[in-house]
Amino acid sequence: MLYTYPPDAAERFAEVFVYRDIDFQKSVDGYLSIINDYANDSGVLAKAYYFLAEAVALQSNFEDCEKYCLLSIEHGKKSGNYRCQNLSTIKLSALKIDQHNEALAAEYLYEGLELIKKNHDEDLYDIIHILLGSLFEKADDYDTALSYFKLSIEELIASAPDAKESSSFAYCARMLAIAECYIKTGQRDDLYDTYLDLQDVPYENISPVFRVALSFLEGYLAYMDGDRERAVTILRGTINDYRNTAEVFDTFFIPENIYRVFESYRMTEDQKNVLDLLKNYCETTDVDTWQFLYTETKIRYCKDIGDKEGLLNAYEIYYSTQQNYHNNSKKQKKEYIKLRKRLYEEQEANQQKVARLRRLSTTDALTGLHNRHAMLRYTPDALQHAIDNQHNFGVLLMDIDCYKQYNDIYGHVQGDECLRTLADILQEVFKDHFCARYGGDEFICIFSDTAQAEISRLCDQLHKAVTEKNLVHSGNSAYGIVTLSIGCSVRVPEPTDDFILFLNEADSCLYKSKKQGRNRTTFYN
Repeated sequence: MLYTYPPDAAERFAEVFVYRDIDFQKSVDGYLSIINDYANDSGVLAKAYYFLAEAVALQSNFEDCEKYCLLSIEHGKKSGNYRCQNLSTIKLSALKIDQHNEALAAEYLYEGLELIKKNHDEDLYDIIHILLGSLFEKADDYDTALSYFKLSIEELIASAPDAKESSSFAYCARMLAIAECYIKTGQRDDLYDTYLDLQDVPYENISPVFRVALSFLEGYLAYMDGDRERAVTILRGTINDYRNTAEVFDTFFIPENIYRVFESYRMTEDQKNVLDLLKNYCETTDVDTWQFLYTETKIRYCKDIGDKEGLLNAYEIYYSTQQNYHNNSKKQKKEYIKLRKRLYEEQEANQQKVARLRRLSTTDALTGLHNRHAMLRYTPDALQHAIDNQHNFGVLLMDIDCYKQYNDIYGHVQGDECLRTLADILQEVFKDHFCARYGGDEFICIFSDTAQAEISRLCDQLHKAVTEKNLVHSGNSAYGIVTLSIGCSVRVPEPTDDFILFLNEADSCLYKSKKQGRNRTTFYN
């Protein structure tokens, strides 16, 4: 039987709730008073401990937050107050994500999923899915992360169709999580669509941090488009706005990515400004994720400018943070210590799972080729190597002619089989070069130190192999079979060239191949 609060207890909670955002101490004292007055009612205690955990978390007191969550779970089980048990389990999972403890976060999240199913708390799926998305994002599995983030958005809109107005904060937080995944995977068009979507939110009613985030997205899109001057101007302004914005702790990916832009442009002073910003946030909170991010960024910065003393100091802080984290994690209740012990015993198995996740995150599940994430990891070093050694760098884009019609005529199952077949041919022809599925029916190949004549020969071989496969395609009226159109940019890169430039050049050539009748290769002149 589900727990029901006594009427007088409900009134007490309503009285204390008024102070939640305006007077921290009155809020805490109020919940402690309820705990004292209802010491024999576990249902009331479950709710009081949960709200107390939320209150102390706002003051970055994460040790007490965890303690109160565990007490809430304990009393929730005793009384049948499953709602508070569920909420406290979810709160613990979010806490462990902030503390850089993904293994334990996953344990609590999947426990939370089971509790939601068991207790029919379906409206909590939204929160669970956003946290699961964060967890997979930390494991670099961006496809899975995106699926959870999008599911969370769908659930939010299902519960509140006008979510952009009525639940602006929650809506923006989820859309920014999606935007971060698109940034990590280099999906410019999807990122732009997210940016346009966020422009429709009535920002005057919510936290100013989201207006700052919108500015950041505008600057980052300019960076992805190769407009350095506009990107730098906007991102510098974003950093200045960020300094004056208090509510920043859920959007730390913004300064992290701004730093990466300045790093890519070798803008040392701007890198230093972002680093100072990160340091300031570390001094105002003890969230482990922030501390790790700051020290990792400082290590990169010190390496970049050749500051040996600063580098040693950064490594010292990094390892000290790790040690403090391990020391603090031992201060738990008996049942929590048992859980930690079991997790330590399974550490090797967990590491193997993470390694497998990382491998999966760089492989396209349908074709077995590399995916876009793997491409984004590979290309910076390959391009820099070509610049340093003054040899050719090439980007080849291709897609299947009239593929939409192929799916419409033969169905998506046969469409997937067509993609797999072409991926196999591609791997065979370009076996000595980097090949990936770029998205949909588009594939990409990266060439290092390869002459244009050799690439042209391989393209001819590819066209021939695809033709000989004789895959019937009545929607491709010019040829009657599956064919490919290809665009390629290859040359010795200039020091100022970036991968996006090569990609855009190859894309324009692919468009020309389509315009000129398809089933051909066009090189950038």
